Amino acid sequence: MRTSNLTICIIAIVLCGLLGFSLFAIAGELNPTAPPAPTMKTLDDIYKIASSGIAEREGYIQSFEFEGASSAETLLTVPTGKRFVLLKAAWTDQYDDLNVNDNLFVDLHVFSTYLADFPDRCVLVNENETLKLVKSGDAGTHRVCITGYFYDIQ
Repeated sequence: MRTSNLTICIIAIVLCGLLGFSLFAIAGELNPTAPPAPTMKTLDDIYKIASSGIAEREGYIQSFEFEGASSAETLLTVPTGKRFVLLKAAWTDQYDDLNVNDNLFVDLHVFSTYLADFPDRCVLVNENETLKLVKSGDAGTHRVCITGYFYDIQ
């Protein structure tokens, strides 16, 4: 019984010592002593770079439904001075593809589900280009929903 009380007492003393020691820790200077070197960026520069283009984003979500087989249906044409970033696509037919200006853009056959997520924002449609759904399967109803945003080209 005395051993466990002694252990608890030692642990309490060690914790109090660590707490007391941490009160005497000294932080460094918050103001820089010199301007940034030529290869460095100020916090204002970093903020401008990180926030550039955010105000110009225009969210987009649209669902489309097409009847018939084997054709290319226009989903959107990107306006002059803008780009479209595709974030997600969902579709109902395994034979569909997304094309830009009649060139394969996203091969929907490779996805094991009927939902594609592009979180790295690298799937871009440039200004004046047309995004189309290319159907090459059943004569039934084809549905697609795309989510993304437009932003101004700088």
